[in-house]
Amino acid sequence: MIICMPTIQHSGTLFTRALIPFDPISLVEKPREGDWLYWGHMHRDVAGRDNWKKLVKRFPTIVPLRHPSLISESWKRREGEFEKESWRLKEEWKFLIDEIDPYNPYYLPIDSPQRQDYLDVINKDLGINARTRWKPVHSKKQTFNLQPKEIDSELDFIKPLISRFYKVNHAN
Repeated sequence: MIICMPTIQHSGTLFTRALIPFDPISLVEKPREGDWLYWGHMHRDVAGRDNWKKLVKRFPTIVPLRHPSLISESWKRREGEFEKESWRLKEEWKFLIDEIDPYNPYYLPIDSPQRQDYLDVINKDLGINARTRWKPVHSKKQTFNLQPKEIDSELDFIKPLISRFYKVNHAN
């Protein structure tokens, strides 16, 4: 089986990668026999995004999520490092909403109280045995213990998607 895992940076990429018991395969490689995981961020380049568009149409897809305010905070704490400009974050959310979500991926909101329920559905539907104790992985800037805040107004466009997993205030 092949599984896709396109991610927004700081949404739980490495945490979720560690859950899936498949070997990774490069986004530019052709699918092959066996158990493989295509994984990576959605921002890399146009060619990478074109590959994600093709793959999510063919293979089951898992998208890790964190509350958007926590992802934004993680980006802010890293601004200036590794292309962390805020416009890139908006671009990744837009790509997720426009190009990945229409194919009904499995979402794994790793900071939601219902996260185990989401993981149980993934395990059942895909026939895998992903298990975790829900401990942070690779949290260099210690954002895992923060409380979610209001979503930045520049990200209002993500509220319809995010409200499926988190309580959000909608603009009137």
